[in-house]
Amino acid sequence: MTCPYARFVEPEDETTSPPTTATSKLTINGSVNNDALAEILSLTGYGTSSSAKPELKRLPSSDELVTYGNYLQLNLLLNSQVLLSAQNDQNKNPVHDEHLFMIIHQTFELWFKQIIWEIDSLRDIFGDDSIDESYMFVSINRLQRCVQIWRLLCDQIIILETMTPLDFMEFRSYLSPASGFQSLQFRLIENKLGLTEKSRVLYNQSSYKNAFPSAHEQKELTNSLEEATLLMVIERWLERTPGLEDTSFNFWERVSVRKRVVKIFRDVCLSQPDFVRIPDICSRLLRRINDEESIRKLVLETFQQLWFTPTRNHYEIRQRVQTIIDVLIDAQKQNNTWLENLVKEFLQTNDKQSNDDKARIREQRKDVLKAIHDIINELVESILKIESANDQVSSNKMVAKFVALNALGKANPEHVLSHVSTIVEYLNIKCTSYNDNVIVQYVAKILEFTVPLMKSASSSIIYSLEGSLTKLLLVSGQLVIHSSIACLAAAVRLSKNVALVKEVFLRYHSFIIQCQLKIIENPNDEFKGSAQLARSIYILGVLCKYFDIERSEYDDLQFSVEDIFQLFMFFIERPDSVVKLKSLVGLGYFLQRYGQYLIEDTIRQLYHTYLLDRRPLAAQLRCQVLINLEEYFRDCIRRMAEQDIDYLHLPSTTNTNEDENSNDAHQITGANLKDTTDIHSEMASSIAQCYLRIVLDTYLSEDEIIRQCVRKVVSCILEQGLVHPVQFIPFLIAMTTDRDINIQQSAEQNLQDLDKTNPGIIQTKVMQGFKMSYQLQKLLLIQYNNNQQVDPQSDIIRGMTKVAVTSMTNQQLPYCSVNHFLYSLIRSSRVYRRGLITQLLKMFDNDSSNISSSLTLEEQLFVADNLAYFPYQVQDEPLFIVEQIDLSISVIGSTQLQQFRDLLKQHLDYVDDDEGIDMNKLENKLNDVSETIINELNQCLRLTKPTMLLLLLKSYLKDVYYLNDTKIIEYDHTESSKITDRPILTRKINVKFEPKIILDTIKPINTYDTIQKRKQLIKEFADFKRYLLAFDTDIEDTIQSISELLPASFSTSKGKKKGSGSSRRRKVMIDSDDDSVNGDF
Repeated sequence: MTCPYARFVEPEDETTSPPTTATSKLTINGSVNNDALAEILSLTGYGTSSSAKPELKRLPSSDELVTYGNYLQLNLLLNSQVLLSAQNDQNKNPVHDEHLFMIIHQTFELWFKQIIWEIDSLRDIFGDDSIDESYMFVSINRLQRCVQIWRLLCDQIIILETMTPLDFMEFRSYLSPASGFQSLQFRLIENKLGLTEKSRVLYNQSSYKNAFPSAHEQKELTNSLEEATLLMVIERWLERTPGLEDTSFNFWERVSVRKRVVKIFRDVCLSQPDFVRIPDICSRLLRRINDEESIRKLVLETFQQLWFTPTRNHYEIRQRVQTIIDVLIDAQKQNNTWLENLVKEFLQTNDKQSNDDKARIREQRKDVLKAIHDIINELVESILKIESANDQVSSNKMVAKFVALNALGKANPEHVLSHVSTIVEYLNIKCTSYNDNVIVQYVAKILEFTVPLMKSASSSIIYSLEGSLTKLLLVSGQLVIHSSIACLAAAVRLSKNVALVKEVFLRYHSFIIQCQLKIIENPNDEFKGSAQLARSIYILGVLCKYFDIERSEYDDLQFSVEDIFQLFMFFIERPDSVVKLKSLVGLGYFLQRYGQYLIEDTIRQLYHTYLLDRRPLAAQLRCQVLINLEEYFRDCIRRMAEQDIDYLHLPSTTNTNEDENSNDAHQITGANLKDTTDIHSEMASSIAQCYLRIVLDTYLSEDEIIRQCVRKVVSCILEQGLVHPVQFIPFLIAMTTDRDINIQQSAEQNLQDLDKTNPGIIQTKVMQGFKMSYQLQKLLLIQYNNNQQVDPQSDIIRGMTKVAVTSMTNQQLPYCSVNHFLYSLIRSSRVYRRGLITQLLKMFDNDSSNISSSLTLEEQLFVADNLAYFPYQVQDEPLFIVEQIDLSISVIGSTQLQQFRDLLKQHLDYVDDDEGIDMNKLENKLNDVSETIINELNQCLRLTKPTMLLLLLKSYLKDVYYLNDTKIIEYDHTESSKITDRPILTRKINVKFEPKIILDTIKPINTYDTIQKRKQLIKEFADFKRYLLAFDTDIEDTIQSISELLPASFSTSKGKKKGSGSSRRRKVMIDSDDDSVNGDF
């Protein structure tokens, strides 16, 4: 390699002419060339920054000259490999591979030093209060440099892997107790990047700092923790960056941003499968499974490539299993159904798909099933490797493995069939913890769908399984009982062991009868066996769900279906809360088999009574009734789906159905299977219509669990299409405003589906939906408003809410409308959004219809808040509202003003006109009239409040969206969308719609005596008159501006014309207080 400074030390050549430049040689005529040497020293960093030339006394020696070797200090660097194996060996023979080991790690440390150098420079750049844009390129370049270094370091592992484990063991003993964990620079990098103490995992139950005993190392670690990290300085820079967020545009919620994040996560998962944060990334991706369609598709593609693509690499399969287990453990507290739902997404087809899509999915299905087969085999192997699950970590992993085995095995039970002998052993484990019961539960679930495939299994194996399952009924809890009986039903269908089923039925039925007789004999005595009785009732109910005792095989039983039904009803009426609840649970399982009882008066009256009971003590029973209905409809979905599959595969004359889960008491052939499905659907529809109204009314509850139960029932009914969806729309609109995120997202999805299948149907129930939303917000305010309130008007129900993300400034937080999703759903269609706005504005007309006239002022304020904070995107939206308000006020406002004037003339003999009000005269007359007349005047004045609310809403929209009078006058809603649908480029943020006059009417802050109330009445009339005249566009140049009624920050363009004018200026003689002293309407 040529030395970079060789041009300064050219060899002497007698044939060449003498040098003519100062940098050609170090000497001139035997003297030191100071200029050349100074230039060399300045380039190497040893020179002075001063322009003064160094005084050199002599020519440097060869050791002092800058050469490639001494510049890089190669003598020190290349002699720093001191091999411990050579020092400890008597013959001083080193272990050959120790040299490679040391070189690799020394290289790591050198690159770590460079990374720290880059990070420190970036912290200095972003640590300044203002950053020059020219530094952006430098910063990006240095960050990319760090990334490339990390990639290089990862590639170095390949070189280290050329050393076998046996080679490493030859010198490993010399290194003890040294460890790579003691790399100080690596810890400094973590701290400087922003890794927090809470995010660290304890090593050997102690802090990583304990690995660095020296004071110097401790000091460096402390400094790295106290200094601003790279993450902190970049976050501060982002916080100062304008345009990332306001009420109209949330950068982080944009679909394009979320899509980009998903793509980044996907690339990380696919390119770095060993990355330690892969489970966390997968958990975050799963949260986007129900996002916008393009994002959802991207997430599914990611998981298909990550987990469900066939591979022959056993290590990769093991890695997939470990990731799935880790994600399951992470999501265990939420639900364990995500994996099962994910597999369904890859395997299901629908009639709406094209033939090409169906063919593609069939090919995809083969690959997915092959990958699932490999995962299942690895899962079973990993289960066998866990010798015991005594500690919590191992126990959680064991649970996750069986959950995964259950979810993946349902895709193709044949993949699990070869492992049944291994899995069945876990039915007999001793249950000493909750996780043990969960394991047994999932083992029973797995056997439920694998046992029917065991056609060649010996009868002894099946009988042994049945014996284990019946024992579980005696010793297990509710969690295991249901799965055990479901698995027992599958085993009995294979073994035809009806005698065992009869025995189990008789055992629990006879015990319950004995308890019933004891209670009847001593009705006033406390029954002491409540726990065992409740358990037996629950088991009897589950048995009825899975075994149809109306079949001929059970004719010799000494009780009928009606007897069991009466037994449930007897214990439901008992005062014992435990027995009552378990009886209601058992009845729910019973009704899943014998649904005809749901439309009988006995059950209808029972369920209606519980659902109408609003007492807190009855909340658990209300929830259970809703759960019973949900389970019935969900079982209908499952049963009809199974029968649809059977209908497609069975010939019309073949008798093959032996499913115990069918409601038909006889075997069903392919010819009549479709008719049976229709009968079940018809019954489910009748039951849905019977309970729908009471279930929907139950939704308006303070109890979040009850609202969640209602949401699930609604989803089941909508999924089957049992009733017309128009009945659900008001409640779905209200559900989108719920504070529970699951209720909100489910309702939003249902509304989106309805809007796609029935365009325009949502608009038919907008008014009812807003009234329902108001009622819900009223309940939620009661529930969450337990803290001490400073503002006495804080319990007024408002139609806006603060956004989740705080503002970047110290100003008030931005707001959004409560019903923003409804408007966002239909705003893309100009016809639909205008129809929605028109309906909402009609709610302020107290004479328009029965629905509108029933609205209170509080509800109208709720609607006005929504109109003020809807996410408007084009100028047509606020302009159309302003136009409609003007049209409404031009008719209603003048009518209301004249009505009040007529009352003044009739009762007070006072003639009012546009010139003003004689306050003294009116006050004197008011003091002489009766209270009846005052009430009549107040009632008339109350009717003007919606009009005033609209006037204030118009002012707010004009100010926020910069709508001057010219824009309003020139606006024509009949013009094409190209003209009216121009985007809104500017708007004011953090401006609150606060109509003080309306708030004071709803809940007055001040209290008045009789005389003050009468004065206040005249004052409110004068204010209404001023507002109305100020907004009268026909005389806008001849009246006093409304800016006198509003703060200076809300002055309209009319106020600016105040001095220009006309000689015809009407006087308004009443001084009014500002309606918004803080700049709010």
